[in-house]
Order: sequence, then structure tokens, then C-alpha cells
Amino acid sequence: MKVSYGITGSTNLQNLGGPLPLKGTFDAVADLAAGKYVGDLKLDPTKGSFKVFGFLPSDADVKLVAVGQPSGTVATGKITFNGKVNVILSKLTLFGLPISQGDACQTTAPADMKLASTGNFDVLKGGKITGTYGLAGVKDCGFLSPIISALVQSSKNTIDLSLVAKV
Repeated sequence: MKVSYGITGSTNLQNLGGPLPLKGTFDAVADLAAGKYVGDLKLDPTKGSFKVFGFLPSDADVKLVAVGQPSGTVATGKITFNGKVNVILSKLTLFGLPISQGDACQTTAPADMKLASTGNFDVLKGGKITGTYGLAGVKDCGFLSPIISALVQSSKNTIDLSLVAKV
């Protein structure tokens, strides 16, 4: 069974103290008899505004790029989601001044996202999935890479997504 979902939601980056809006699509092939699925995740580039150290204004253009195909389990009223994404900081500014630009600035390892549905998840309609994930440090972000890496690296980032089946 093939199903496509539109995705909306957000992730909260623990050390940066701010949300990052998320939009995208997830196209899955589910084997309901086996209770499994595999799919293709595509998240749109996004932007976030943060307060570094709690008070320095910073903005980031961010890309979350799927590594491989996410998969999970399907049961009546619930799903799990297991996927990996590379996080690319394509533009960073501090006080409105560019610090880093381009796709080289990215996490040193993919983020491993393990999410689960909340409430009733209907494969034909969609539902909500949530979870937490860690972020590795970053590399190739210019002369401030060590500081940026320390700020990005975190273990308790949250993610909250709504999936709505496309008709």
C-alpha cells in the first residue's frame, strides 16, 4: 500500500532555545500485514531565530536532509518512525552579520530520530508523531566552528509533527 503525507510541525533545538518550523512530505510503502513501512522523507529548507547564550540574536537557514530511507512499524492506531537526517546550517548570522554561508557547515554525524505516534494514527488519514533526538557537533562553519559546534551539540531536542494524508 502506498501513501503520501504532507508534514507540518516544528523542532525545538535545546541549546539554541528556539523552535525551527518544519514542512515537507513523506511518501511511504506500507506492508500492513507485516506491520512495517519504508519511505522517502523530504523536508523543506527552513529558518530559525535564536538567542545564543540566551541573549545574542542569531538567525539560521537550515536544511534537514534524509540519510537513507526512514522506516517503522504500523499497528492499529499507532506507528513508529526511525530515520536519520543530516543537519546543514546553510547560513548563520549573528547580530544580522553573516558568520557562515554554504552547505559545508553541517553536523559531523546524522541525527537519529526515533518518533512515535501520539493519540490515534490512521494510516489513511494521518496523525501526530513526536520524539526527541540528539545532534552531533558541526564542522566546516568557518573560524567560529568550535563555538557553533558546542552550541549545536545536544541530546534532548524535541520534534512534533503532523502528517496529513494527501488524496
